[in-house]
Amino acid sequence: MQRFCGRPVLPKLLFLCPWLATMAFLVPRPVAPAPALRGMARMARSGGEVAEMVSASDVSSKASFRNATEEDRRNAETAYEIWKDQFPLAAARREYYGLDCTTLAVQDRLLHLSQLLGISSKDTLETFRKDFWVLSERSESLPAKLEALRSCGTNQEVLDFLRWAPRSIATTSAEEIQERGLANMLLRSFVGEVWELFASPLRILVKLQLARSAEEVEQERANESGMSNEELLKKEQARNRGRLRSTAYAFFATLIGTMSWASYMDATYGGPVHGKGFCFPAGIMPAYNLPDAEGNARLPCNCAPLYKWYLEPLMSSEQKDSMLGAAPKVDSKNCGRLMGGVKKDCDPRTVGGCVWSAEDLEKDPSAWEHREELYWERQR
Repeated sequence: MQRFCGRPVLPKLLFLCPWLATMAFLVPRPVAPAPALRGMARMARSGGEVAEMVSASDVSSKASFRNATEEDRRNAETAYEIWKDQFPLAAARREYYGLDCTTLAVQDRLLHLSQLLGISSKDTLETFRKDFWVLSERSESLPAKLEALRSCGTNQEVLDFLRWAPRSIATTSAEEIQERGLANMLLRSFVGEVWELFASPLRILVKLQLARSAEEVEQERANESGMSNEELLKKEQARNRGRLRSTAYAFFATLIGTMSWASYMDATYGGPVHGKGFCFPAGIMPAYNLPDAEGNARLPCNCAPLYKWYLEPLMSSEQKDSMLGAAPKVDSKNCGRLMGGVKKDCDPRTVGGCVWSAEDLEKDPSAWEHREELYWERQR
């Protein structure tokens, strides 16, 4: 984490980044996810081999579901219903970036995943219940990812990691898993959960819109039984263009209002959180909130130490101790470089170099509500 020691983005970007990132869910992308494609490329030397392997997989998958026990079938059916709730439009379209998403195909991917993990279908259901993105991933890409995970820890550690971060196996490539390791990925997942919290208001609206679109596709399919699936999808895309335009207007109006509110809070109180501003993601990252050996953190004086104030109190003593390794090194200070490339010295007594000290971080958050100066601000 020490390498993330550069200066954070402006406070206002906290409001901008999560909302813009979530807007990506409104716009259909024309290409399949890169990890899935890389997984397919590793499994074949030519396009012919890929087609042959996918076809063989499809045949064996349907057979495996038909030969499954009653308990496995019930678990697979439950998994499909949960996945359908999380991916309503993919379920209605019956495909996801070219991936077969019929009921049988999704149910089989659950059973196939259970076999790969070496656990029962019930345990697999409970492990991924929180986020079934893995069922929107090609089964052919999973063995390499699981092998990469197992090279980073024991089987039990891998299962514990998947219970905490079930989405990771679908959104991370095997190469990235080996490079990062379980501890780094777990920390990234924790930061991602916080990100989801900030983005949740718009995500709820997006999910409602997707559910509505899925319902319309199903109604259209029932009313126009002679229409092909491709024609149904084209009709649905045309319907969504007007909605997307209206959503964009509402989004930018909300964004302008939020930015105006944040600017008012900054000018009047110093910031919306106990007199301090949001700095994302620095405010929630341990590496910015923990002091180095000299007693200086990397969080600028105008930023709220969200990790120290709100996240760390929720942790156990063991979890707090495990985060101490993220504390920055003394020589990791980064205040930019001069025109000639010479590294600038960091002076915490200046506006640009001012950071939180260990003494400041131990005080009650309400101490800053009346623009009380931090340690280095008093030394100017």
